[in-house]
Amino acid sequence: MAHDVSTDDETLIDAALRGDGRAWTILIEKYGQLVWSIGRSCGLSAADSDDLVQVVFGALVRRLEQIEQRDRLTGWLITTAKREAWRICEKARRERPTASEDLPESVDQIEDDDEIFAKRQAVREAMDGIGNRCRELLQELFGNSQVPSYEDVAARLGLSPNSVGPTRRRCLEDLLESLESVAPEFFSGSS
Repeated sequence: MAHDVSTDDETLIDAALRGDGRAWTILIEKYGQLVWSIGRSCGLSAADSDDLVQVVFGALVRRLEQIEQRDRLTGWLITTAKREAWRICEKARRERPTASEDLPESVDQIEDDDEIFAKRQAVREAMDGIGNRCRELLQELFGNSQVPSYEDVAARLGLSPNSVGPTRRRCLEDLLESLESVAPEFFSGSS
């Protein structure tokens, strides 16, 4: 992420409170996918998950000054997104009772996912902390449901097929190092 404003949450919140639009843009880029994925994991459609992102960031705008533990913004967003997703699911259940079997039975179904969401967000942030070439390679190798061949990956990225494996190993090591710095509570000592 190449931005003039620090991507540290506390700095971004301070800048946003001062009216810095770039800080808001960075916050949305940094956490929008997290909020959207919470909606999807709670059974919301893609369109409802898009709406969830709008609702959650609207709530963040209104409550930004009240967030005392600014280093825990991820947790605040996860909790807010789950509550809003549950509200949307309940509204859908009331409006379309025949589709209720597709919705979570209770908030308990989504309560246990905080750590999963936090880890996914940490991986997104760690990916931002590695070089573009490594990020592209890892996304090519692991970002699809189908596993591509090294020959296909090499052709798309302009690499020698024989260099994909060793490069992948170095990139994964870089990613692990980045993960350990972004979220040591989850990833330190896991090598």
